[in-house]
Amino acid sequence: MGAKDALLNALLLAAKRFSLGPPQLLTQICLALSALMLHAVEHGKPIEKLFCSLQRLENHDEGNIAVLEMLTVLPEVVEDQNTDYRTSSSQRREYGRELLSHTSVVLEFLHRQSDMSFDSSIQLQGRHRKILRCLLSWVRAGCFSEIPPNSLAGHPLLSFVFNSLQVSSSFDLAIEVLTELVSRHEGSQRMAWYAVKKMDLKPSLTQK
Repeated sequence: MGAKDALLNALLLAAKRFSLGPPQLLTQICLALSALMLHAVEHGKPIEKLFCSLQRLENHDEGNIAVLEMLTVLPEVVEDQNTDYRTSSSQRREYGRELLSHTSVVLEFLHRQSDMSFDSSIQLQGRHRKILRCLLSWVRAGCFSEIPPNSLAGHPLLSFVFNSLQVSSSFDLAIEVLTELVSRHEGSQRMAWYAVKKMDLKPSLTQK
C-alpha cells in the first residue's frame, strides 16, 4: 500500500470515528480527504475511487453521517479546482463530468436518508439539515441539469424540500435549495411558486 492509500484509509477511519464529534472537525477531515483524492494523480478516476471508498462507510449510522458530510464538501472542493492554477482546464472539466456521473447514486442515498426515522426529534431535525446542505451542494454542481422540469417537479427529494419549509429548523436551508433551483433551471420557477402557494407557511414563518 502506498503512502497516499494509507493516508486515504486513515482519513476514512477518522471520518467515521469523529462523525458524532464536533461538526467542524468532521468537515475538515472530509475536506482533506477530497483534496487528497483529487490530487492523487496516480488514480485515473479519483472521484470514482472515492465513491467506492464511501460505500464502506454506509453500513452504520455513524458512517452515513460521514458520507453525508463527504458528499456535501466534495462538489465544493471540485468547484474550488477552478481557481487552482495547478489544475488544467481539461482536468477541471473531467472532474465536473466525473462528479455528475454519480448524481443518481447520490440522490438515491439522500432519498433513503430522508426516509429514516429517529427516536429524538432533535436527531431528526439535525439529519434533515445535513440532507438539505448536501442537496444544496449538488444542486449548485448541476445535479438536476439533465432532468426535464416536468420530471423535476415530481422528484421525491423535491417533496422533502417542500415539507422542510414547514419546519422552522430547516426552513432556511429549504429556501436556499429552492432559490438555487429557480436560478439554475428553466421552468422550475413555476413549479416552485406553485408548490409554495399550495402550502401553509405560517407555522414556519411565525416560529422564526
